[in-house]
Amino acid sequence: AGDTGACLVPAMRRLGAGMPFGQRPGIRRSFQVLSVDFHLDGERFVQAAPGLRVRFTVEPGATGRIDPADLDRNGRPDLVDTVIQGWSDATFLIESQLGLAMPLATEILLTGLGDFDGYVVPEANGMRVVLHASSSGEADDSRRAAMHHAVHAAVAVAAGTLPAMWDEAFASWIELAIEET
Repeated sequence: AGDTGACLVPAMRRLGAGMPFGQRPGIRRSFQVLSVDFHLDGERFVQAAPGLRVRFTVEPGATGRIDPADLDRNGRPDLVDTVIQGWSDATFLIESQLGLAMPLATEILLTGLGDFDGYVVPEANGMRVVLHASSSGEADDSRRAAMHHAVHAAVAVAAGTLPAMWDEAFASWIELAIEET
């Protein structure tokens, strides 16, 4: 398995601190760009569970296209199944073992993010999670990114925010705890 990229959550926290006042215009624009919802060409979605929706595209030539392979023939790309499994594994540990709540509604957008594995955007009715998923189908990396960002979503619900260092450490610990079981 490869390594996941850098998590954007701590950087977004720093960008968002004191918004909209107290930040240079370029920083405000960067935060706003990352926070805006966008749609992919030929976008599809899967309602994975109550309150969990996954958006993606397999459209040839589309930016952010994921690997369309569906080896188990369940009607959705295997990478989508892998992300759902990672999110579900983390949710089980977070809720049943740690007693923390997950967002009531979460939308995961799978797209290309280059060197970054993802970020979380709190919204009025839940969370939007943007995860890196390239056309080469890096399933283990995408599963770990889903677990990692499920923790960021739970922290945002439970505590609003932890210091970025602790939030990132907690997310990394959950990844390791799940991988070792």
